[in-house]
Amino acid sequence: SEGFATHVYMDCFGRYPADKEGMELKFYPENQGIPLIYFPYSGGNYQIPMVAMKVLNKNVNQLLHIECRAWYNEVIHSTKDKAGLTQFEVFVKDEDKKEE
Repeated sequence: SEGFATHVYMDCFGRYPADKEGMELKFYPENQGIPLIYFPYSGGNYQIPMVAMKVLNKNVNQLLHIECRAWYNEVIHSTKDKAGLTQFEVFVKDEDKKEE
């Protein structure tokens, strides 16, 4: 099937300059892809596909704004309508600092 995509790929990034500077992402699986066998959902005994990521922060006590986009043929990305993407926030806490 040369020339045809075999996965839906996910890409994530910091939404703002401070977010991009303040983090690094590691993806699981490393190819950031979900095999097409999971699409479309057809019911029955279904294992939910997933791409996971680990946020490797450069700064602690910082709120990070992250956006992830799905990439495949004809996927439309619209930040306004949140089509083809998801946005979320992660607060990276300093675990060494004890709360008083």
